[in-house]
Amino acid sequence: MSALTDLEILPEPTSLAAFARRLLSGANFSAEIEASLKAAIDDPQHTAAHLMDAALMLQLSGRKADGVRAQALALQSSPLFWQRPARPGGVRLLVFAAEGDVSTNAPLEFMLEDSDVTLIKFYVGSHLELPKVFPEHDVAMTTIGEGDATLDAITCVADLWPHWPRPTLNDPSRIVMLSRDRLFHLLAHTPGITMPATQRVDRQALAEIAVGTQAMPGDLAFPLIIRPIDSHAGRNLAKLDDLVSLADYLNSVADPVFYLSRFIDYRRADGLYAKMRIAFIDGEPFLAHKAISENWMIHYLNAGMDSDPAKRADEAQSMDTFDSEFRPRHAAALAALASQIGLEYFSVDCAEAKDGSLLIFEADVSGVVHALDSVEVYPYKRPHMLRLFDAFRALLERTARSG
Repeated sequence: MSALTDLEILPEPTSLAAFARRLLSGANFSAEIEASLKAAIDDPQHTAAHLMDAALMLQLSGRKADGVRAQALALQSSPLFWQRPARPGGVRLLVFAAEGDVSTNAPLEFMLEDSDVTLIKFYVGSHLELPKVFPEHDVAMTTIGEGDATLDAITCVADLWPHWPRPTLNDPSRIVMLSRDRLFHLLAHTPGITMPATQRVDRQALAEIAVGTQAMPGDLAFPLIIRPIDSHAGRNLAKLDDLVSLADYLNSVADPVFYLSRFIDYRRADGLYAKMRIAFIDGEPFLAHKAISENWMIHYLNAGMDSDPAKRADEAQSMDTFDSEFRPRHAAALAALASQIGLEYFSVDCAEAKDGSLLIFEADVSGVVHALDSVEVYPYKRPHMLRLFDAFRALLERTARSG
């Protein structure tokens, strides 16, 4: 692999983290989107960077399909992009990424804000031309989330993996094991871990189940959770209580393939649900957030954390006592997760089940881990997140030295 001598010849779009911070402060990107699209025509030397800026702003503005189209146009100009560090001298990290929306790849920009790490993105796919030369770097890492839509890109990385001349992180062959059905089988007999039985079922089979001409697959029984394959952030996620609700769901959702999983009631004694995101960095777990809600379908943004001091106090206590209480309580389960998943960086969404086990909902490399929350509203979070970010940068440094 030969190297480009100057990173600055690569397109340099604006960081996702910078756009996200502006969005949270109330920015409206409409005028900037139009300006970026115009600049992509008027400034052909920097077309790819302008288009990638437009792609991010479109997606953050709720125009996902338009954003993905703008990204595809950018990738026709270049599969390689870079972002300069806040200060020089750190690790040069090349990440393998897949074409898609902002949930497709691990948004490492959030963890590398204000750092000395140079981030180089290499978008892969069978339809994208492999560059003849690559920028010099110290570590390469797979950041592509598991999914049907990303399998082509993950396969491309797997083909490159055995011959890559720099130290690597996140073997792509391990990422494909993170589909919900494969992960269930991987963890099914692990002491201290509960994961709902999960099956992949196509639309035709579900229609036959709904009318009673086909039995429920495996050990599944109502109540069930259903979601389309490759769906994120609760899109078309629903709880089904009977065959009627299954039929109604199929009438309202057009996706062709779904995951069915057993619903496990994980309400606490106070009647609330609590879901955690735990990031694993070189085998070490870090609590990234804890959302508390009256609803079983929890996402941090819809849990009402901003408006409820009691929920924030609950999260603060969990972050402050994670190493002294939660980690010892689930030490065997956490160690098993790190070992069986076998990736240097990933995250799990989980809860504590009523029997005391660790209830796993999903694991992936593309989960969002950030420090974007208001320091006035969440004064307890930033120190914990900075510790997590330091651990990630230390992993990069150790890996770079290994080469």
